[in-house]
Amino acid sequence: MGSSETAKKINYKRLALLIAVVLLFAFLIGIVFRLRYQRTKLRELNEQTRQLEDRVNELMREKERLQSDLEFTKSLEGLLQYARDNLGYKLPEDIRIEDDMPEDGGMDGE
Repeated sequence: MGSSETAKKINYKRLALLIAVVLLFAFLIGIVFRLRYQRTKLRELNEQTRQLEDRVNELMREKERLQSDLEFTKSLEGLLQYARDNLGYKLPEDIRIEDDMPEDGGMDGE
């Protein structure tokens, strides 16, 4: 084996090592960019999760309020209140207040 063949083998080994190092470097850069993207995406997903949890809590409070209203409307007191407010129902002991009182304070002929 001559010195030129040995030099060529050394050059090929250096070239192969250089290519391997460049590929490794490119691979590591790819991993870094992927990790940064995943971190950003994770932050976004965590924020969406927090917003959805807030909305779920809000809806749960609304559900509890509606269930309470439903229970009230099923009761006798609730039915009477609905009849008074919406159907004009009056109990004998109810006092009716007229909105359109006469100008003289209701004192006709006095």
